[in-house]
Amino acid sequence: MSTVEERSYVEAARREKRAALEARGVPAFAYRFERTHTASEALASYRDDLGDPGPRVRVAGRLDRLGSHGKTTFGHLEDPSGRIQVYFRQDVLGEDYDIVGLLDLDDHIGVEGMLFRTRKGEITIKADRLTMLAKSLRPLPRGKIQKTEAGAVSYGDLQ
Repeated sequence: MSTVEERSYVEAARREKRAALEARGVPAFAYRFERTHTASEALASYRDDLGDPGPRVRVAGRLDRLGSHGKTTFGHLEDPSGRIQVYFRQDVLGEDYDIVGLLDLDDHIGVEGMLFRTRKGEITIKADRLTMLAKSLRPLPRGKIQKTEAGAVSYGDLQ
């Protein structure tokens, strides 16, 4: 375990967020989350002919991207099967929206909500429940992705 002197400012900030979660009564490491779908199964279960909202899903995974826009936040949840976009709204989550502000990349979370298609055409979970599964205290290495004719090639990340 690293000492306080050895911790980077990133790790220190993540530890502060973990303490803030625990102060709110949110355990930083949950005991259990029952998912109904993997990311790829959730994507496959959405059909345009069903209309919005689509089926209700419970998906768990690692937070791969996170971007806040006022009272809404978009993120990507990644599991071994693939990735799916997640949409958090303050008016839907209520007080739990404060937890979204304490999330970092690589945190493991569980989300529950209805599927819908965004204006850009991406199938997304509109989260009405959020469960913190494991707080990431150290960031994972991020590689560069290069698109080629054969597909995407990743350099410098975890393999």
